[in-house]
Amino acid sequence: MAFIAPALSVLSGVMSAVGGVVAASSQASAAEYNAKVAERNAKIAKQNALVEEAAKRRETQRLIGAGAAAVGSSGLQMVGTPLDVLAENARIGELDALTIRYNGENTAESYRMDAQRERMAARSARTAGAIGAVGRLVGSVSPALRVD
Repeated sequence: MAFIAPALSVLSGVMSAVGGVVAASSQASAAEYNAKVAERNAKIAKQNALVEEAAKRRETQRLIGAGAAAVGSSGLQMVGTPLDVLAENARIGELDALTIRYNGENTAESYRMDAQRERMAARSARTAGAIGAVGRLVGSVSPALRVD
């Protein structure tokens, strides 16, 4: 009968260790899923930025074309101030397009960093689960080995 208490202590430690490993595994799985979502969001952010950048360039070309047509229909020549205005519009449009690309890259990088952080959290959860399991097992076996 003297072995029942130590045996129950060890059994309790084993159950606690298993529960800790399962919980850590679940936490790691959730972090890995979050990492995959963040990676997907990074790709989407980059794709969206490319689409918006192209749309901005098309809009700029349309505005420059409309401006050139207005200058032509007014009888002015495409030199001097009218040409300078159209060139400035082209520069501003290109800067806007590049800003859209830059912002998209920043957003994508932020998502990639989120993914990296989630993968690190998954590794940490697994490590903590394993260390915790060993600690629980040792803690439950120690009293069982005690000689009174």
